[in-house]
Amino acid sequence: MKLDKKTFFRGVKEYGLISLGLLAYVAGWVFFLLPNNMVGGGVSGISAIVQYATNGMIPMGVGYLVLNAILLTVGFIVLGKAFGAKTVYAVLFTSAMLNLLPNVVPADLIHQFSTVNGPMLCTILGGALAGVGIGVSMSQGGSTGGTDIIVLIVTKYRNVSPGRMIMWIDFLIIASSFFCPSYADGVLLEGSEKLAKTVY
Repeated sequence: MKLDKKTFFRGVKEYGLISLGLLAYVAGWVFFLLPNNMVGGGVSGISAIVQYATNGMIPMGVGYLVLNAILLTVGFIVLGKAFGAKTVYAVLFTSAMLNLLPNVVPADLIHQFSTVNGPMLCTILGGALAGVGIGVSMSQGGSTGGTDIIVLIVTKYRNVSPGRMIMWIDFLIIASSFFCPSYADGVLLEGSEKLAKTVY
């Protein structure tokens, strides 16, 4: 019974920290990156591009869930049960928060954080908050799935550096944002503005 209690409380602590880390990750996107039409790497970056290209008709949270569901399914088929409950929880929690947080937080507060601070500061703050959030989540065994699954599949059959592969995937996702249409408040962004967003 004592061991069961210890295991239970350890699980509560781990899932609590994973949730806190993912909430910080989502906050980085919602408060700083999304309002400035900025893109990051991984599935989050692809989902952001889809949201901008569809003028918000496909929210980032929906794209994130759909893409991760496809990748997790492929991962289960190719890699077996390499993904535990924490990965599935992290994907579902992040998707839910990406859809919920923008509707719960007042728009003027998001405006104060994002537009008023300017794109450079938002890039730094959004990236830092998202990075710390992912770090906290991963320290407790959480994973957001995403393009990491592609890397795991490739490294199963090829001797390549996972870090280098993730870097190139993220670079291609961010660079591709320049070539995709991007709307901000219903207005199609011009080439020079899109280039600036890509650089940021």
